[in-house]
Amino acid sequence: MSLLHAVLLGIIEGLTEFFPISSTGHLIVAERMMGIREPSVIFNTVIQLGAILAVVVFYRKIIWEMLHNLFSKEKKRLLFYYGVATIPTLLFGFFVRSYIAQLHSNVFVVALTTIVVALFMLYVQRTYAKTLSIGKGEKNWTWEDFFIIGLFQMISIVPGVSRSGITILGGVVRNISFKDAMQISFLLGIPAMSAASGYELFKAFKEPTGIHSNLVLTTSVGFFVSFLVALSTIYFTLPLFKKYGFTPFILYRIVMGVILLLFFAR
Repeated sequence: MSLLHAVLLGIIEGLTEFFPISSTGHLIVAERMMGIREPSVIFNTVIQLGAILAVVVFYRKIIWEMLHNLFSKEKKRLLFYYGVATIPTLLFGFFVRSYIAQLHSNVFVVALTTIVVALFMLYVQRTYAKTLSIGKGEKNWTWEDFFIIGLFQMISIVPGVSRSGITILGGVVRNISFKDAMQISFLLGIPAMSAASGYELFKAFKEPTGIHSNLVLTTSVGFFVSFLVALSTIYFTLPLFKKYGFTPFILYRIVMGVILLLFFAR
């Protein structure tokens, strides 16, 4: 992988992580188009950490408030809920990781899930139209809500689904407003993606035979590019969602899925 590849993939990760269009799916397609037949798991994992760092920076005040008031009843309740939502993804990822890894080279799976999730977005947007703007308040959130959201996030392990998109949908289905569901989705990404990334890095350093100077350089570049682009993207994501909802992303996903089926899913 060249430095140019690292920069381009970092940009793609940063642009797509917080839009409901699947960053993993875009990375798979981009790496195939660049001729990278055996993508580095370490590289793809670390640049996702760059996007997660962007979330930490963006929501630093909320995270600090939650940790600073950790022993208050309300904050302990929220932390417990986020923990409940994270468990399904960790368990599912642990038990099916080898099978899911095989899907990461299958563009047909990415195309199929891209279209299916787009149709589900359309269904949720029409069925829960009122919830998109007005949902139940934070005080009325329950652990059952977060467990269901966690089950939705669990599905995002399949490439092409979109972790941010599917967890927002899970929140809306549980009558949580679009704005609150977005915040929950972004914050949920911190423990879920950090755990996945940490596991992959642990495996890599446990058997460091595949780690070389070029991989370290390209991964470092991809990480910083991903962080900077993701941080900028979050600022654009919030008002775009607020104004248009899922509509532009539904159209984008359907067009992308059809193109992948026609030209790349072979």
